[in-house]
Amino acid sequence: MRVNVNPLDLGWTTLFFMLRRKGTWVSWIVYSLVAFLILFFFLEIERTVPDIIALVLISLIGGLVGITLSILIQVILVMVVYRQKDGFTGEHEFYVEEAGLREKTHANDSLHHWASIRDVSITRRYTWVWINAIQAHILPRRSFPDDATYREFVGSIYQRWIEHRD
Repeated sequence: MRVNVNPLDLGWTTLFFMLRRKGTWVSWIVYSLVAFLILFFFLEIERTVPDIIALVLISLIGGLVGITLSILIQVILVMVVYRQKDGFTGEHEFYVEEAGLREKTHANDSLHHWASIRDVSITRRYTWVWINAIQAHILPRRSFPDDATYREFVGSIYQRWIEHRD
């Protein structure tokens, strides 16, 4: 099956990946805690319960803004840095083989054995075949001629992965 991966697909993949990582949410808590400590010790305010609650809320919002900016920067960098000549974007050919999932690009020919695939994530617009914690093959739904072909191809990947995973 031939699919075409563009920079926007890489951006969506990065966003999906970042939002499902525990580290992202731990970072939010750390950013919020640092913001709270800075505000608590350097702002000259009364230490009343309403003031502390306000500081906690401001810190949580500040941490969320920090995480959002971090994710946005990551998405933009991925969309700008990874290009077709490296085999990340452009045309990819995928083959479901007995041994595993084969991917071919002009720069790469790889076979990922079914047992080595970490996860298969299916959303409305994409299927991601996760090779490790930070690398996935992207199968955009729009690259398939129709929904039946998409469901059949992705279903065969998912079924074989389920059969061979630990």
